[in-house]
Amino acid sequence: MSAESDTVRLRLVRRAQALHEAREFFSKRGVIEVDCPALSAGAAIDVNIDLFAAPSSIHGKRFLFSSPEYAMKRLLCHGSGDIYYLGHVWRHEEAGDRHCPEFLIAEWYRTGFSFQQMIEESAPYPAAGMHYLHDVIDPRETRDYIIRALEISRDRHTGGISQH
Repeated sequence: MSAESDTVRLRLVRRAQALHEAREFFSKRGVIEVDCPALSAGAAIDVNIDLFAAPSSIHGKRFLFSSPEYAMKRLLCHGSGDIYYLGHVWRHEEAGDRHCPEFLIAEWYRTGFSFQQMIEESAPYPAAGMHYLHDVIDPRETRDYIIRALEISRDRHTGGISQH
């Protein structure tokens, strides 16, 4: 094996381990993994998220989903109980050093949990320590991070031309 293939294999092993640990985290808490349809007839209502259109001659225009939220909330309405989704979503025109149009997301819903319980379960520093999060923004860097994110969003919608 070459050094490059060793590096690729190591990354794949680490990724598989992280996914295993995430699933174990939810399993230990009795949260059920769900699979959501990737294509949707309706578009997201968030004006800041651009979707990939997937035209169909049979079903008309469909969209690759940007979040499992709507499908998961339908399941909750039908009595699913605590659920999570760990899979890919798509957001058109999100690209850069830290963004990719297709990415892996973890989203979960807990029934009967208080706001405080959700905060405790999803606290970023303990989650990052267990390798459940890709990145945690240091509070001292939040302002700069938000400014960069807003600049990226502005440039995306203006074709890189800022207002003067």
